[in-house]
Amino acid sequence: MAARDNLKFTEIYKDEHTAARAGILTINGFKIKTPILWLGHNFKGPLSIWNEERIGLPGLLVNACEILSRSTVTESVLANGMQKYLDYTGPIMMDSGGFLFLKNNKMGVSANKISDVYEKAKIDIGVTLDHPLNPSLSSSENRKRWECTLRNTEVMFLTKGSYGFMPVVHGYTLNELKKSCQQIRNIVGEPALIGIGSLVPLIKASYLGNGFLYRRSNGENGDHITFIADALKLVREEFPNSFMHVFGVGGITTALLMFALGADSVDSVAWRLKAGYGAIQLPGISDRFLSPRPESKKSRPVLSEKEEKTLAHCDCPICINYRKIGWQKRRLDNSFKSRAIHNGWIFLKEVVAFRDEIFKGKGYHFIVERLSKQHRLSKLFLHSIQE
Repeated sequence: MAARDNLKFTEIYKDEHTAARAGILTINGFKIKTPILWLGHNFKGPLSIWNEERIGLPGLLVNACEILSRSTVTESVLANGMQKYLDYTGPIMMDSGGFLFLKNNKMGVSANKISDVYEKAKIDIGVTLDHPLNPSLSSSENRKRWECTLRNTEVMFLTKGSYGFMPVVHGYTLNELKKSCQQIRNIVGEPALIGIGSLVPLIKASYLGNGFLYRRSNGENGDHITFIADALKLVREEFPNSFMHVFGVGGITTALLMFALGADSVDSVAWRLKAGYGAIQLPGISDRFLSPRPESKKSRPVLSEKEEKTLAHCDCPICINYRKIGWQKRRLDNSFKSRAIHNGWIFLKEVVAFRDEIFKGKGYHFIVERLSKQHRLSKLFLHSIQE
């Protein structure tokens, strides 16, 4: 039976004070607990975190653009499937890589080609080949990109592949976003899966200021921060029974905020990126260096004495092997792989803990305890709850 015929999302419980909810996504024999964070995999210097003891990876995100840019990977994946290539037996979502294609100033691949890759890779969820918008582009250019995304969505939906198909909505005004939801509905009906795209520049931007303005539903002007909350709310209202995914959220605190605003699913490569420049994460604590790094372009605090006590209690596959904090810190400080495994563990454990708190009606308090006033999205969370 094709994944599209055997695909169902079931809401189990709603949080009392936020828009978060817990549910189950059934696909290809998997019963995926939500909210879920998909760890992004990188085929350049691959790290098989799923092979680490006790990780229990709930889902992996891979990228078609990255696969197609490596001929040996492409050949093996298309011949044997993604699970066999990675030696990973869990759920796999594959993004088209539209953002990466456009980053290279060309979309040198067709919707039919991406559909073929998805089918032969035997993945569970395949994302439409979209042309992400950017707030720095003109309205006419963004409109052209959306029209390309719509055409690709129709082509890929009509291929009737065996994977679960995820269309993606885009827009930088509420009217645009609502219209895009209607246009997607005209193509696929009520989608079991829905993605929200083009939010990455807004989530990561501190430079936009008054450069991004739109009219909120109450008639007031909003900025790029309020738009994130309004966008998630609108898409959730348009597709209340759909599994809703937000792409490229960054760190774990931002991921938790997206869940609190209504997302069922997010993905992140930050667990690797942070490890790459020498940083680790801890529950409720942002990036920390383990020792001073004056040569680093990333300015991050060094782990404090109080934070060392938190690290000492970490039971990730790396930290659990060390009884003394000094040894533990040296291992993490000297090894990218160790930091990445540690970060991946923290990311996944935090999502599991948040899901548990949803059932207790304490999702709001869980996030407040972890959200610093300095976080760029802190006001977004507090304002969205008040509204």
